[in-house]
Amino acid sequence: MIKKNIKKILVPIDGSKNSMRGLDEA
Repeated sequence: MIKKNIKKILVPIDGSKNSMRGLDEA
């Protein structure tokens, strides 16, 4: 649960394929 919040913050920092995943989950 907390990791999801952290991922949302890392999404723009990572700028990787993970960013697309984070936006999809958000």
